[in-house]
Amino acid sequence: MKILKTNIKGIKILLTASIFLVLCLIISQFTINATVANSSGYYIFSKSNKELIKESDLKFTDEFTQLLAKNELFARYGYKFKDKTLFEYFSNMPWYKPNSA
Repeated sequence: MKILKTNIKGIKILLTASIFLVLCLIISQFTINATVANSSGYYIFSKSNKELIKESDLKFTDEFTQLLAKNELFARYGYKFKDKTLFEYFSNMPWYKPNSA
């Protein structure tokens, strides 16, 4: 009976450690994405005007970030957004210069 209790306790410790590691990986991915965005002039994906965005790039992004990434290419070329949220977001980027036409 003592061996069984010890094994269950060991399993609980391993499970807790595994969950902790998974959470650390998820958090580090968000940190990496934020660092890339900040170091590249506030772009969601710094090379989105030169390279296709891969599905793996979107793995840890939420829907809103995906919406921004999709519209970032249009913003780079000065598209003036009719959607207020997108216009306000990109207007706060130092590189965004909306076309006057």
